[in-house]
Amino acid sequence: MKWFVKCIKNYVLFKGRANRKEFWNFILYWAIFYIIIIAIERIIGLNFINLRALPFSEYIPIANFYEDVGLLTFLYRPLTVLPSLAVISRRLHDINRSGWWCLMCVTPLIIILIIFLCKKGDDSENQYGTNPAH
Repeated sequence: MKWFVKCIKNYVLFKGRANRKEFWNFILYWAIFYIIIIAIERIIGLNFINLRALPFSEYIPIANFYEDVGLLTFLYRPLTVLPSLAVISRRLHDINRSGWWCLMCVTPLIIILIIFLCKKGDDSENQYGTNPAH
């Protein structure tokens, strides 16, 4: 949980490095909270936005699983997109890659980005800073 809070607090910090533990713990808690928000909306009945009626709905991944979503889902995603991009950028810095590679998450080449994010970081200092594990 501390990694999720750390990444949320550093939501505009695109400099420096993030190790695998920080990145994957952030992703884990992000997904858990996302599932909880969807469950709360379904239980309470807050699902009033029909995703399939929206323009370009075929490009909204959640529309494949749920037809209706609520306001909490629509708020959670935009509020967490900047911290997500920041931690992806810092993770890429850990393997000595430019943070601009994070833009691949909006393309079909996302599998290459996932491979990069799984790689072990540099053990020593690189152009983006010192090893975050130390």
